[in-house]
Order: sequence, then structure tokens, then C-alpha cells
Amino acid sequence: FTMLEWYRQGADYTMCMEETEDLINSVLGWEGKWDRVSYVDAFEKVHGFVPADVTGEKIREIAEGAKISGAMTDSLHEVIDGVFFATVLPKIEHGERYILCQFPVPCASLSKVSADGRYAERFEAYVGELEMCNAFTELVDAEEQRRRFLEEVEERRSLGKEVFPVDEDLLARLSSVSSPTYGNALGVDRLVMLAMGVKDIDSIHVFPPSQRFG
Repeated sequence: FTMLEWYRQGADYTMCMEETEDLINSVLGWEGKWDRVSYVDAFEKVHGFVPADVTGEKIREIAEGAKISGAMTDSLHEVIDGVFFATVLPKIEHGERYILCQFPVPCASLSKVSADGRYAERFEAYVGELEMCNAFTELVDAEEQRRRFLEEVEERRSLGKEVFPVDEDLLARLSSVSSPTYGNALGVDRLVMLAMGVKDIDSIHVFPPSQRFG
């Protein structure tokens, strides 16, 4: 499995969306803009609220009602994703190529939260059901990142999952990163899948040399 990761200082995730779109279009010979789908706006349209504005119990109840696996045992961000992809995305119009952006704050990962606190500056690019990348404006506030780490520790402990130590080295280095800065991780194997027109990721490793991409 091969990942292409890159970072850029002096620009946020909106610039990264454009860059990612241009990169994939260029490699595959595609043209045109990709649709933008706001995760929080779509969620609110269907359920009447943004995930960060209600308790985790409320989200888990919705997930359990929708018979989503792990509704009561998975981490909250996993449950929110489960609810979104099962009950929200199918009801939202979008093209075959789209960028899912403005993630709920509980799904922020290592990303910066918007100034109004409504969403995390994170996106994923999709071609059909194939996720191509995960990217975001990097959170460079060490105090906020420590709070998130500790929150995750408590959540994992309460769910009976393995608890990992706080990454003190990362926290110590955050102050050296300017804001805004974005990072992206793109699946090269998935890009090759699209280029070869195959749906099984294992199959791209068994083509004879004459049929290999590039």
C-alpha cells in the first residue's frame, strides 16, 4: 500500500482541495470541477442538528435506530461517520467525483476547527465510493491538541479499548509550524485502480509489465 503525503505552509485546506482536484484530474486525464459536499450542512439538513451540538448518546441512539454496527461500542467519530454514510449521504445530490468537506468537530482528528466552531477544516475526496485522500488544515495549537488527545484517552478507556500514550514529541514540535499549514495523504494504489479501470485493489499488483500504469 503506497501513500503520497505532502504539506504546505501558508495555505489552508481550501487550497489543498483545488490542488488535489487538479492532481487527480491531470493524472487521469479528467476535466471539470468536483462537487463540494459540506458534511455538517448535509447532516443538519437530514437530522436537524450538527453533531457537535448534541451529546454523544444522542448520536449513538440514532446509529442504533439505524442498525449501524458498533453504535454503542465504537468511538464517537466512527459512529458519526456510520450515521452519515448510512442515513445522510444517500439523500444528498452529488456527482461521481466529489469532495466531502467541513467535517463535524468530533471528527476533527488533527485538523483545525473553523473560527465559528461549526466544523473542522478537513476533507476527503471520493470517486464513487472510493475514498482517495484525507486532508486538513493542520491544528498547530498544542494546548488544544493535548485536550483532544486526553479526550480520546478517556473515550477509549470508557469503551474498554487499548489506551495509547499522548504524543508529547508532536506537542512539543507544534509551535515550530506556522499557521495556516495543510497536509494531505493520497492513496496511490487507488489512483492506479482508477487509471487501470479495476475495482479490486489487489489486482493492480498482478498486471503484466506491458499493462502497468505509467
